[in-house]
Amino acid sequence: MWMSDEKLADCLRIDPAIETEDIIGRIQEFSDRQLRDCRKEMFGAVLGLSGGLDSALVCTLLVKALGPENVFPCLMPGPSSKTVSFEYALELTDKLGIPRNNRYLSGIDDKAIKSTIFSREYLTELQKGNAMARIRMIRLRHHISFLESCDRNGLYRLAGTENASEHWTGFFTVSGDQSSDFEILSGYFKTQVWQIAKFMGIDSRIIDRDPSPELGDCATDEQALPAPYFQLDQVLFYLLELCGSAQVTKKIVNMSGTEDLVDLVRPHLRGSVDEEIVEKVIVWVKSRLGKIEIPYHLGEARLFQD
Repeated sequence: MWMSDEKLADCLRIDPAIETEDIIGRIQEFSDRQLRDCRKEMFGAVLGLSGGLDSALVCTLLVKALGPENVFPCLMPGPSSKTVSFEYALELTDKLGIPRNNRYLSGIDDKAIKSTIFSREYLTELQKGNAMARIRMIRLRHHISFLESCDRNGLYRLAGTENASEHWTGFFTVSGDQSSDFEILSGYFKTQVWQIAKFMGIDSRIIDRDPSPELGDCATDEQALPAPYFQLDQVLFYLLELCGSAQVTKKIVNMSGTEDLVDLVRPHLRGSVDEEIVEKVIVWVKSRLGKIEIPYHLGEARLFQD
């Protein structure tokens, strides 16, 4: 099992009831403000629903905040997607009471992926995976355009499913899954998303399965990332806490080496995270932070504060 209470560090523990109430309130505030600013009558949230933990939780939170009739999940399985993921996503929409007319189903095959690449002689698995994420984003945007063309009084926005662990490690596709209108979980590390999902009653089959992007040959998140989430999140937590979140990107990128950062973070970590892992995570973060562009994050200002 990728995560358990025994693996969870104290620094990452949250009160999921309080956080859930706060997230729902912020979603409602965001939708109300958007309706006032745009002079529309109905707010609809569109999202890509994969059957994984992050999108399942985002979909559930949106339904709690806006009602099932105002949530529009898009299921877009690809060549690397597991059949069970699609089944979990369908089951979730039924469990949440989302009208079937609100669901958008659209599979993506290898031909569609190759058609987006200029040089088609040879595609790496990474190129295929990134192309898949960008095709999904294009379809999500077109679906929003379709919904707005059918409803002049409706305002539709794309909800992202990115968490803080993905954000601070650059574990996303630029112009793909990163390109949302607003983010709900970006203020929470993956291990904290796990805590909220358990509190919200997300299906244990979704919670317990190894997180995976199901893109290309990347079988699980932890095969692609520098450390398992229960270790990665501890390093990220103290890195942001000790560097000062307001200027964290600038501070980390401008440091000439990693030794000072390792020395800064290491004393605060429990014994399960050794110095080698700390250094691997910091090197990874340093190499990616300068490339990150941040969309509108609902949780960032509150959670990451000096």
